[in-house]
Amino acid sequence: MGQNNELITVQLENMQITAPFDVILNRPEYQHVKRVYAHYTPGNVCWDWYWRKYDLVRAFTLLDYGSWEVTVISCDDAGNPLADKKERVHRTTPDEHDEVEFNIYETRLEEPLSKVKIRYLNNTD
Repeated sequence: MGQNNELITVQLENMQITAPFDVILNRPEYQHVKRVYAHYTPGNVCWDWYWRKYDLVRAFTLLDYGSWEVTVISCDDAGNPLADKKERVHRTTPDEHDEVEFNIYETRLEEPLSKVKIRYLNNTD
């Protein structure tokens, strides 16, 4: 689940940590974020069921105290950003209806990743 090896710094309960993205993502404080990151991996084209539109994930950022945010831009179903839209940042956890269609950095899949929806996001397993 690597984003890159760039060092990032986050503040935790009683300490500040500077480490690569993967190292911080694997800390206990961020375990709940791993499934969210699977949905919002940069390059993913996600179908937002509530708003009935596609978003291209531009960046996923780990924040202090085990939180996160994602930068997205509205796009068409091929992952092309819409010219009249701007990037936006949010912290909305995907639900069981939201789907990952494909990642623009990988080969387009014949079957969308929605077959492995984030259905289990709120489970503890």
